[in-house]
Amino acid sequence: MNFTRSRQTLTLAITGLALVVAQDARSVITIDSSNIFAHQVADAGDDATNLSYNSTSNFLAVAIYGVADANGVSQTSDTPVVTYGGVPMMQAQVGRKSNDEWTAIYYLANPVTGSNNLFIDFTPDLISHTADPTGFFGVVAFSLLGVDIANPVAGAVGVSTGGDITILSETPGEIGADDFLLVSTASDNVESSTIFYDTSSGDGEVSVLSGTHGTTKSYGVFYDSLVASDLTGANSDEVFLDRKQGHSKGTTAVVFNQIPEPASLALMGLGGLLMLSRRREA
Repeated sequence: MNFTRSRQTLTLAITGLALVVAQDARSVITIDSSNIFAHQVADAGDDATNLSYNSTSNFLAVAIYGVADANGVSQTSDTPVVTYGGVPMMQAQVGRKSNDEWTAIYYLANPVTGSNNLFIDFTPDLISHTADPTGFFGVVAFSLLGVDIANPVAGAVGVSTGGDITILSETPGEIGADDFLLVSTASDNVESSTIFYDTSSGDGEVSVLSGTHGTTKSYGVFYDSLVASDLTGANSDEVFLDRKQGHSKGTTAVVFNQIPEPASLALMGLGGLLMLSRRREA
């Protein structure tokens, strides 16, 4: 009997897997809800104001301003202490020209949701010095979506004089497109425009509260979702605010940081070949 040896080879191709890290698009900060509160200071003065606000997101920002006519004082020294639902809010920045024009912006991550007290404690009292009430203050509360609650402030500035404003990144590269700019400003003159400042692109800042007080003061709160053309500086991580009016003073400007770019995982083919041989003898 003749014996022959035959060989059969079975080839199996298996596609290898490579892990690739990709960057998704950054989220945009949006306003989920907001509310405006405006108050004239009583003759006897105000030591505190208790407002009811319905928080609807995981980040609360509050812009405050105070102005007074020439014969009155709206805030004698410190800016107020602010709490929401009994929890102290963080003061991001404060700007003041004098006791007569002052602004401040506060924030709170993970506030209790639903209707709660937004308590503003003035120390010392918010006062008016004349028989005619001359002090006036306003509050705008924002429930924001998309803020990086672990690192909310990308940059902040407070000024006490007129002129253009540059907001620098807290750390290099932190301010970027789609971050949220919030500005509160008070002026020692009646301005002719509701927008005191404009970003480099002039893409349309949104005024949520503006007006005049008496014959010598004006105020405004506005916001903007930043675009690439708003950014300046060597690293394109600064915001330049162009003063549109001549007497803008007591200004606070804060850029809130959006949620960081998430890393996504992608599986891609990377050649791989596995050879299996089977020998059969017959």
